[in-house]
Amino acid sequence: PFLDEKYAWPLYNLKNVILTGNPANVNIAAKKDFPGFDVLTYHGYSFPFYVNNIS
Repeated sequence: PFLDEKYAWPLYNLKNVILTGNPANVNIAAKKDFPGFDVLTYHGYSFPFYVNNIS
């Protein structure tokens, strides 16, 4: 569920935290001369369930 800033304001104030949706595509370690790594993140069991059950 969405973390409402009214209740989760300590998380919103942390400089080393980036809140994303679910699922989210994030890029890690991008620099001027390196494109970084694109990573799909998610929380839950749905992706493995469908991967294992779709023919």
